[in-house]
Amino acid sequence: MPTAKDITASGTVYVWYYVKADDTHSDSEIAATAIEVPVADIVVWDVTNISDLRVMGTFESYTKEGVTLSGNAERNQARWKDKGDPTRDGIQFDAKESGGFTFTAPTGKKFTKIVMTLTGPAGWANGGLGTGWAYNWDSNTDIDTVTWKGTAAASKVELLTGADYFYGTYVKSIVFYLSE
Repeated sequence: MPTAKDITASGTVYVWYYVKADDTHSDSEIAATAIEVPVADIVVWDVTNISDLRVMGTFESYTKEGVTLSGNAERNQARWKDKGDPTRDGIQFDAKESGGFTFTAPTGKKFTKIVMTLTGPAGWANGGLGTGWAYNWDSNTDIDTVTWKGTAAASKVELLTGADYFYGTYVKSIVFYLSE
């Protein structure tokens, strides 16, 4: 089966195929089928572009490349923390009261997936992440992630809605997958 792991832009790809022979038949001719592949837009927030991230409760939200992060309660905050060590730098999410945060997609777009890479598991493995979110630790790479794959594309995705009080390890990067 072909995969789209190396496709980086929308367009036409060709799937080449043939029917393999058995004891009583010959191989078929090799043929190609053109397939239009839509590739999701990707927005990445990481050390290269979000050192100015600051969300202060319901008073101040943050927008970068059309994606907005907002707090859903007055005491919930998110900000970039530079520890001077790239392995420890990241976004600090503090939910000091229920409500969590909301990611809003750019106008005319919807999220199809959101992947946050963490500096460690603390807090995230059992943090009341919210609907559609899952924590994962890959034992082969020792990478902790929190991923949203909702049941349908969404223009708004809530995070940490089940947390009355949350303080977890930092988020090193967030990758937003968007579609029309």
